Amino acid sequence: EIGALLNFRDKIVASNSKNLRSFGLSRLNWMAKSGAEINDASLVASAVDLIETRWPYRTKDTEDLWGKYYLAKIKLTPEKWPEAFVLLDSLSEIDPLNPWILEKLGDAKTLGNDFKTAVTYYDEAIKAIRISKQDPFFQDGPREVFGPTGDQWTFAFEKAIRRFDPNSQGYNQKKWAQLLERINEKKTKLKQNFSENF
Repeated sequence: EIGALLNFRDKIVASNSKNLRSFGLSRLNWMAKSGAEINDASLVASAVDLIETRWPYRTKDTEDLWGKYYLAKIKLTPEKWPEAFVLLDSLSEIDPLNPWILEKLGDAKTLGNDFKTAVTYYDEAIKAIRISKQDPFFQDGPREVFGPTGDQWTFAFEKAIRRFDPNSQGYNQKKWAQLLERINEKKTKLKQNFSENF
């Protein structure tokens, strides 16, 4: 069933990839996300470029945090990992305790054979999960609330409310556990296969 849904998604992406210029921001964001998921670098680059030219900027900073993230994901290759690292590092400056970005920074350093630094990023990601689990959502990427136009007051209020919610630790518990397991696996694998670097 999941496979059928993915095939259907791929067909929609393929049929709409030539019509990007007629799309609004929401649809362009979906196309960029889908392009990153199917590893279509050209589609992601085209969609993100259109998003950035149409985005109604309210500040001097780039507000399309997800576009940067999608571009970074498709650049996580042995040839382009330095470009991915630069994009991820700029996102980390906005949200330094983001476990998903820290994980991807570790992936970039792994591709660059800097295994010791990669493990450091993975360790930071694991620590960040403990803090991020208090968030009112499981973002799985950039947290726009920390961006130049994010509503940090509402975010802080929602986090405060969750402290008094007895069920709050159960929200997205499976997703947090899977993220933690994935990062631990990467860290353990590096330490086992490249023990001489530690």
